[in-house]
Amino acid sequence: MMESDPVAYALLLEKVYKGETVKCPKCGKEGLQHSFFSPKDDRVGFAQFHCKYCDTSSHLSRVRFPDGIETEEMY
Repeated sequence: MMESDPVAYALLLEKVYKGETVKCPKCGKEGLQHSFFSPKDDRVGFAQFHCKYCDTSSHLSRVRFPDGIETEEMY
């Protein structure tokens, strides 16, 4: 199930960048899973969030990742 409020997930990015455990904006449980993707030579890509408890997901596009944040290569 996709979440209809991506802003709630975008607000979690700073905490994730700091390595903090974040709670799902929908159900409030800890352990929200996340993955970051960007092209090899670019720091702009997308973020994917998923909660294994309530099965809610969110996709954020055009995310600028700070240096030091690992991303998976898109292509």
